[in-house]
Amino acid sequence: MDGMGRAVVSQDNGLTWKSITLPALSLDSFFSLPAILINDKNLFVSDYMGAIYLTSIDSPIHWEHGWISSCEIDQWVISGNKIWASTFNGIFFTDNSGETWTNAGLAGKKLDALYADDTCLVAAVNAEQVMYTKDDGAHWSALDRGLEDMTISCFSRNNMNVYCGTDQGVFFWNRTVLSWQSIGRTENRIQCMEFKKDTLFVGTGEDGLWFTKDKGSSWGKINQDFKYQEVSDLSIVNGTIAVATWEGIFISNDSGLSWTPGLTSLDRSIILSIEIVKDICFAGTVEQGIFVSSLSNPNWQEMNEGLPVTYINSIKSSADRVYLKSSSLGIWYSGIPVINGLPDESVQNHFKIYPNPVTDKVWIGSLSGSDEMTLSVFGINGTCLSEKLIRANTQEDLSFLPDGIYWLVIQNSEQKISARIIKMH
Repeated sequence: MDGMGRAVVSQDNGLTWKSITLPALSLDSFFSLPAILINDKNLFVSDYMGAIYLTSIDSPIHWEHGWISSCEIDQWVISGNKIWASTFNGIFFTDNSGETWTNAGLAGKKLDALYADDTCLVAAVNAEQVMYTKDDGAHWSALDRGLEDMTISCFSRNNMNVYCGTDQGVFFWNRTVLSWQSIGRTENRIQCMEFKKDTLFVGTGEDGLWFTKDKGSSWGKINQDFKYQEVSDLSIVNGTIAVATWEGIFISNDSGLSWTPGLTSLDRSIILSIEIVKDICFAGTVEQGIFVSSLSNPNWQEMNEGLPVTYINSIKSSADRVYLKSSSLGIWYSGIPVINGLPDESVQNHFKIYPNPVTDKVWIGSLSGSDEMTLSVFGINGTCLSEKLIRANTQEDLSFLPDGIYWLVIQNSEQKISARIIKMH
């Protein structure tokens, strides 16, 4: 394989060879092919952008675009059962968790932001224009009046109003005059936005977290005691606000009046992304992958098993899965971890679980008697590894588990308790 994408393939152990020419991305583009895979029918190769191509071995002259699971992705968004992702080869969407992808157009366009709901898809094209489609990319229309020469970082929606964050403040789409209208923070680079009911929260690149309750007529700054005022990401669920900063994570349960720091940059690198799912918070870092913690009992743990990437620049979630994106290795997903039980210290009021760490057997004793209980063992990624009926005050064999962190979920007729254990030899 040479630098121009030319290659040869042999089906008779090298006696004869056939020439293959890969499709050029542009007239002056060069290919770097980091991965080649062959089976009994097809040859697969990956180009320098991460896109995977395939061809039949019997006729190695026709190539077609395959999957984007390991493609370099600019922007992505989840809407309902669809995942949308923009690549150098255009926007794609899947409605079956990535088994198949459908091209939605805009090939060759680099996107700065992407937004989707049940009515349309909106794309910000590299400080050039805003485009939208209502038919999954079959037709695109411009939606860019009022945003000339601006870089758009994010979109958000409340009721029928669509908002966008730019390097010159916050704008919303005025349907009356069919143009984007500024609603303030023009001195700030807006990096993330999210609504809590009718209150819009915006994270800036240099001045912390702001909010407005009246569509920008007035703004207030959240009282953040942050050393660095760059907010990388923002997540709001019910009364909890979580922000990712270069200094670490800060979580508030009272709409920003007070903050609890966690996963500081001193020991977990820079925090790029954050997502709250129910009572669980996920955090993506620059160099150390993804971490997870219960909001009710903050105790951050790595969740990197089976994950070949450490640079996590975006996290999103659906009803039963958490998704993450790495710029160079595509989109990955996992089940929601079972860590939203009672805090560890309260377990002692109901059950005795020891030793911890455990080598092979763990003793489970109940202070309330020898009730019959269900014991479930979950991995940190939320996968149920074992489930059985047990009686209290017995030893359970966990020797089948490899070393790592697990959650024991113990349930009787009255209560359900989860406890974290460490398995090690």
